Amino acid sequence: DALPIYCDNLTQVLVSGENPYFRSVDGVLYNNAMTNLRKYPAGKSGSFTVPGTVTEIGSQAFYGSDLLTAVSLPTGLTYIRSGAFSGCTGLTQVNIPQGVTTISDSAFYGCTDLASVTLPHGLTTIYSGAFADSGLTEITVPASVTRMDGGVFSDCSALTQRQPLAQAIEESCGVEVARTRGIHSLGCRHNADMDN
Repeated sequence: DALPIYCDNLTQVLVSGENPYFRSVDGVLYNNAMTNLRKYPAGKSGSFTVPGTVTEIGSQAFYGSDLLTAVSLPTGLTYIRSGAFSGCTGLTQVNIPQGVTTISDSAFYGCTDLASVTLPHGLTTIYSGAFADSGLTEITVPASVTRMDGGVFSDCSALTQRQPLAQAIEESCGVEVARTRGIHSLGCRHNADMDN
């Protein structure tokens, strides 16, 4: 679940050393095992390297961190939860590592300067609005994707590589994309019974 922590000027979250559930490293909040990054303070600036122990970026973990200019994600990462990087307007590119299988809803929503994202082979699921209202200019959907909800790329006005994307969707999802609809409201899945 998302933590209700959003303060523009917050630069660190501190945790008592006696707390058995959470820990803080350099002001960033994790679960005690440091497998889940729970909160990156919105007031921190510059680039950030997510520790190699982290397998999951929590819901809204980086929400509103508009001073974040670059983020390096670890190879062991598997899941990017809803709204994880939403509103990170300073991000310009993100390389998502090979182990990530799921990008949840609104994960990069409102990242207006995010022009480039590398999606890994092995990614299977992209939920609704994952890259909506972002600055993407092109995107390649890997053949491993089996579910992509509607609105994944809604309001991406700079997205120019529409036809190649439609072709990639057809190949990965096995459906024909109506050219008149563009890409902004597309959704498809191999298994209609999959849950969000």
